[in-house]
Amino acid sequence: MLRKKRRVLVSVRSVDEARVAIACGVDFLDLKEPSRGPLGACDSGVIGEIAELAGQDFVLTVALGELLECQDGQFAGRLPEKISLFKFGLAGCRRRSDWREIWAGLTQRIVEATGGASEPVLVAYVDSEAADSPALGDLFAFGIETGVRSLLIDTYQKDGRSLFDHMEQFKLQHWMSLAMEHGMTLAVAGSLKLEELGYFDELSGDVIVGMRSGVCESGRRDGVLSEDRVLKLVRWAHDASGMKRQVEAVTHVVEN
Repeated sequence: MLRKKRRVLVSVRSVDEARVAIACGVDFLDLKEPSRGPLGACDSGVIGEIAELAGQDFVLTVALGELLECQDGQFAGRLPEKISLFKFGLAGCRRRSDWREIWAGLTQRIVEATGGASEPVLVAYVDSEAADSPALGDLFAFGIETGVRSLLIDTYQKDGRSLFDHMEQFKLQHWMSLAMEHGMTLAVAGSLKLEELGYFDELSGDVIVGMRSGVCESGRRDGVLSEDRVLKLVRWAHDASGMKRQVEAVTHVVEN
C-alpha cells in the first residue's frame, strides 16, 4: 500500500478569508497578496491581525515577495513570532552568482529577529526559465547542502496553467521521494485545481498541497475565497473523523 500523508495549505489575503480557512480546518494558513505577484506580501498590519486571530492553533506561513526586491531586510523585525515559515521567490536569480549569500543572509536576519520562531522555505519555480530563477535540481541540492527543512515547488507565471502543465506526475514523484529521503518537507502549489487532486492519489510519499485560485469562487487567485471549495480540499486530505470535526467547526462559527 502506498504511503501517503496529505496536508493542505490555503493562501489568504485578509482577516475574513483567514476566518473561513481556519473554520474549515486547513493545516497551514498562508498569508499572501495575489495582486503583488506570485509571492506578493500582505501589508504588515494584515499579517499581524491574522496572526492574532489564528493564535497558536494553526501553522502560519507568509510570502514576502521576491528576494532581489527585499535585500534591504524590510521585513526583519516586523514579523510576528507566531509566523512559523516565511518564503521569498528567486525570480531573476538564475544568473546571479551571489543569490545564495543574499538568501542566507536575509533569512538569517529574519530568523534572528523572530527569536528563532520562524524558519525559511526555499522556493523553486517550476517555470524557472520564465522566472529567470535557479533550476529545481539546483535548489534541491542547495537545500540539502545547507540543511533547509522545507521546499515549495510553485509556478511563477499565473496565466491559467497549473503545475501539472509544467511537470509530469513521474517527475513530481521523483522530487517527493528525494525530499523524503533527505528529511525535507515538500509543498506543491501553482494554480492547482480541485479536479487535479486525483493526480496526487497516484503518488506515494508525503506532500503539502497548496491552493489559492482553486479555492476561490471565480477560480481566479484574485477572487474571493470559497468556503465550499476549501472544505472540498480538506475533505480530500483528511479521513472521515477528521472531516466531521471540520464540519462541526464551520457550523460553530456560522452559528456564533
